[in-house]
Amino acid sequence: VEVESVNGWYLTVGAGAVWPGNLNYWANRAPLWATSQPRGVLEQNAGFSVDGGIGYDFGAIRTELTYGYSGPNVDSVVSRDLSRSFNANGKIDKNDIFLSAYWDVIPFGRFTPYIGGGVGYTYLSFPSFNGGSYYNPPYHDKGLFGWQAKVGLSYALAYNWDVYAEGTFSGTGNAQFDGVNFSSYRDVGAKLG
Repeated sequence: VEVESVNGWYLTVGAGAVWPGNLNYWANRAPLWATSQPRGVLEQNAGFSVDGGIGYDFGAIRTELTYGYSGPNVDSVVSRDLSRSFNANGKIDKNDIFLSAYWDVIPFGRFTPYIGGGVGYTYLSFPSFNGGSYYNPPYHDKGLFGWQAKVGLSYALAYNWDVYAEGTFSGTGNAQFDGVNFSSYRDVGAKLG
């Protein structure tokens, strides 16, 4: 049974999980806390994610302004300069503000597949991080260029209520903390909303 969709303003909210890639790091010079010039990999584990925002439905095209948060966990620090792996704990906070556009592909019945993407501002921070004696810098944060891409499927519960499931891919530009460079942050995710 087809349900007539309503164009105009709408609210959106979703929650799910993210699986981040590892972050490569290297230093142009050894920072004060380091005994050698560090380089290696910061390994991460999965974390949860949430987002919410406001959108406008033009018909086949939608636009959204959203705020999102994800919190992957830090697992270990692999040091290439010392050829060792160090246990680490803590997490990374990733806060995003994105302006996105979506194309609702061809609806069939109550189902509508969609694809989309957006750009915006990402605030990346390490509020709690402990790499043992090897890497234990103070609190760091950085505002970066951020982007996201999505593919999903929505289901019309009623003329003004949809539920959706989507896959996400997002990232940032490169960051530098305390003289140490990090490769760009990347993650894939899954979300219901």
